[in-house]
Amino acid sequence: MPSEMSNGNGSFWYAYDYGNSYWISLDSESSLEPDSNQYLWLETTLQNAVANRVNQPWIVVTIHRPIYCSSEGSPMYYSKLEAILLKYDVDLTVTGHMHLYERVHPSNNLIPTVLPVKGKTILYT
Repeated sequence: MPSEMSNGNGSFWYAYDYGNSYWISLDSESSLEPDSNQYLWLETTLQNAVANRVNQPWIVVTIHRPIYCSSEGSPMYYSKLEAILLKYDVDLTVTGHMHLYERVHPSNNLIPTVLPVKGKTILYT
């Protein structure tokens, strides 16, 4: 695991470069509260990733449990992660856990900020 080079925590959370992207892997089973070790590491890691966008313009975050999910009773992490992911303009999040497929429009506080329309994009502010 690339934990040591990213100051991560073993196989729990870590980050690495891959081509022109920077990948950050989080642990949904460890605390993501703002004062937790993982959250503090995430903030520092995102700051460094943003500072290095000239070399790795794409920032991707992965976490096992979904940030958003419409399946009743499913865990969601938007209340813990959405603000920091928006703050550092993360380009893509990849999640799992739920045995269903969903795509989510760019959102802020569960409200879509961009909706696709055939032939054009509508931006909401």
